[in-house]
Amino acid sequence: MHRIRHMFPYIRPHIFVFLTAPLFVFAEVLAELIQPGLMADLVNRGLVAGDGEFLVSTGVRMVSFAALGIVCGVVSMALSARASNAFGAALRLDVYKKIQTFSFSDIENFRTGSLITRLASDTMMLQQTVQSMLRIFIRAPMMFAGSILMALHISHSFIVVLILLVPILVAITARVFRRAFPLFMRIQKSLDRLNTVIQENLAGIRLIKSFAGEPRERDRFDAANRELYDVSLVSAHTVILLIPLLMLTMNLGIVAVIGIGGLKVQAGDFSVGSIMACTNYLTHILHALMITSFLFMSFSRSGASLARISEVLETEPDVAFPPKSPRPRTGRPRSVVFEGVAFAYRTREPGPEHLVLKDISFELRPGRTLGIIGGTGSGKSTLLALIPRLYDVTRGRVLVDGADVRSLSTEELRGGIGLVLQESILFSGTVAENIRWGKPDATDEEVRDAARMAEADEFIQALPNRYDTPLEQRGVNLSGGQKQRLSLARTLVGRPGLLMLDDATSSVDFRTEARIKRALVALETTQIVVAQRVSSVAAADEILVIERGTLAERGTHESLWRKGGIYRAICDSQPGGEHCRNSGGQGVRDPL
Repeated sequence: MHRIRHMFPYIRPHIFVFLTAPLFVFAEVLAELIQPGLMADLVNRGLVAGDGEFLVSTGVRMVSFAALGIVCGVVSMALSARASNAFGAALRLDVYKKIQTFSFSDIENFRTGSLITRLASDTMMLQQTVQSMLRIFIRAPMMFAGSILMALHISHSFIVVLILLVPILVAITARVFRRAFPLFMRIQKSLDRLNTVIQENLAGIRLIKSFAGEPRERDRFDAANRELYDVSLVSAHTVILLIPLLMLTMNLGIVAVIGIGGLKVQAGDFSVGSIMACTNYLTHILHALMITSFLFMSFSRSGASLARISEVLETEPDVAFPPKSPRPRTGRPRSVVFEGVAFAYRTREPGPEHLVLKDISFELRPGRTLGIIGGTGSGKSTLLALIPRLYDVTRGRVLVDGADVRSLSTEELRGGIGLVLQESILFSGTVAENIRWGKPDATDEEVRDAARMAEADEFIQALPNRYDTPLEQRGVNLSGGQKQRLSLARTLVGRPGLLMLDDATSSVDFRTEARIKRALVALETTQIVVAQRVSSVAAADEILVIERGTLAERGTHESLWRKGGIYRAICDSQPGGEHCRNSGGQGVRDPL
């Protein structure tokens, strides 16, 4: 229940609606409660007694109260819809902002598909619950209490029927409620898994098709879809069972009222109009109880959604930054120091610590270039991710410009860092808009300069609308090499003081890569180049060889080649390796 407190900040701005909407609902209910009494008078004094004037005046009053009820109902619905939609929008925004603060570890622990479900489906469920609270949840108790009072006002004989029926209805609802809550939690988790399968399928659609993996993916989707179907069906059967039980109880109550009323009419103690009014009130009572039952089913599902949303809001990010700084450090070259750094991925489940990086120490002075090379899975990219605090070190320290990265605000740290990944992520929009991601206020000339340094200007000029050419989602209308160069231009436009390239030219040919390297030298910025190809790091001032998370070798290209260790083995295994040997380790030949 303590998690309900998360909802108060989103309800508080609409407190006026929460106070006024019940007034309109009360007026609507009051107008409906008056109707059966007027109908009883219309039958008893108008139709049976033949009083035409009373018949007309009562009819006019009934129409007036009906119109009042409709107007108040429309106003209450409009208010509740406005408040609930604003509530949902504010909640979604804050959940999104919270997710934006998550580190890579946090996102991996929750899983992307689950976060999408929480952000979309769970917030929508809570929004619908708020709307129900503002109208139906207020209306049903009012109608229930008012109908009992009006029915008892006509005759106390019906209290026996109410005493018997109400506990039965409450017991049925409580029983179904207890069974439904865990089922609704399972539904949301099954929806998480289904969304994860869909997301992975769409993200890897090219790979799936290239391996003819459609049947296997269909089986994965079918399994997740079947799981959601099965648990939804069990939940639906549980809720559906409630309807006939409630209807049976309600019909038995109506039969009892008619039976008791008929006996009283025969005894001359009751009128036909009063029986009709009491039957209507009993219908209102049972209908209110039935609506309340379904509301509890809805609240049961929203309770599961509230728990999942609260889990996101209560999560303390694995990487927390100090307060915002007004002056990001950009432009000038930056220094980087690793002091005895070790790193292990954190998981939600407790378990033994598995270090991905072990005792890494090095110093990179401003304006110099560091190359990092090693086998797949050796920890190169992980090392790079520790500098902008995409992850936090497990032990040791990472220093940027002499300051521990954990002491710097987001702007101070990341404002002067440019990171280009091997996987080029582009967004829908024009070419220029994608490049301006690195600097939103960049001029057209700055955009073109960045593209020229990244060797992207030539292919951009060949596009139908040049820099105004729209890109499809993820840049699917570009080749791999074009996307990498565009990603590099996006980073270069901000003139970062520290440029980090994580296999950022793996899809670029050797000639283009050589031209890009010459352009980057002119930047006079600190650079860290992670690569699989020796040619990408050979010109670096120092090269680190990472092997199974440890710093196995370090030095220049020439010294490492002469040493004859891991680096030389990598060099010999790649095109141009024989040239390294023949030249006595004087460097890898420029392809140009």
